[in-house]
Formats: sequence, structure tokens, C-alpha cells
Amino acid sequence: MILKNLVDSQNFAINEYYICLGIEFSEYHKSTLVSVRRDSDGTPVQMPLSDFKIIEHDIPLGWSINFFDGGFTRVQPTIFSGNFWDLYYEGDPHSEKKFEEYYEILCNFFNIKNKFK
Repeated sequence: MILKNLVDSQNFAINEYYICLGIEFSEYHKSTLVSVRRDSDGTPVQMPLSDFKIIEHDIPLGWSINFFDGGFTRVQPTIFSGNFWDLYYEGDPHSEKKFEEYYEILCNFFNIKNKFK
């Protein structure tokens, strides 16, 4: 999916387009979050879907739906499942490499230039 940012902030440019890296629905918190890379440092972060407008609804092959205790559901690339994000945020070089490779695949899928290269 491609998202258009609707909120002016330090981390995201207003009216700029972002590749969605996943969606998380929480029944308990009654919230929907999307994962996107912030402009300031390229780090993937979760933001409220309400800050964005979905521009492109396509989802590439290789995504999965995971259901978790506590009433939340995550839709994301299968390679980001399991403890991937824990390892990524701990600075694991293999996870960082895997993320960058898949982000490039998403850029190619949506025909968008990778602004983090």
C-alpha cells in the first residue's frame, strides 16, 4: 500500500507518499496503526492510520496475517514475522539487511524511488 501523509510533523512531510510496511489493528485499544519509515532517520515506526490517506491499496505477495493474544492483529510481510522487529531494533545486521532488501522490493513493486539509499 501507498500512504499519503496528512499531518505536518518533524518526522513526516505533509502530502508526501510513504510505503506501508504493515498494519496493526488493536481491538482493545480500538486503534489502527501503520508502519512507515520516518524521513528524519529512515527508521520504521508505527503511526495512526488516521494521519494518512491510502492512495494505493495493492499488497504484494508474501504478506501474512498474524493474530496475537491481547486482541491485536498484524498484517505485514511474512519475513517481518516472529522476532524480526525485536532483532531489527536491537541492531542485528542480518535483520537490518533483510529489511533494506525487502524495502527495495517494495519500492520496485510500487515503482517508487528509494529515498533512503
